[in-house]
Amino acid sequence: MGTFVRPTRVFMMSSVRLPDPDPAATPEVVRDELLAPNFPHLAFTSIEGPEPSADGLELVYRFVAPPAKTKG
Repeated sequence: MGTFVRPTRVFMMSSVRLPDPDPAATPEVVRDELLAPNFPHLAFTSIEGPEPSADGLELVYRFVAPPAKTKG
């Protein structure tokens, strides 16, 4: 029989890879409580994913910034 390998989570902030600080936490908890104190702009992002990596060993979550607002 084959061995099951649980994929690890990776969070992407633009082109920056952030390792998963707590695999047991939900992506929202990771963003709001664990990463936002160091990266305050993450508090305003949404989370997309997970998407499997090309090799299938990682689940990639992306922080997506809201569109810029303009007047008029």
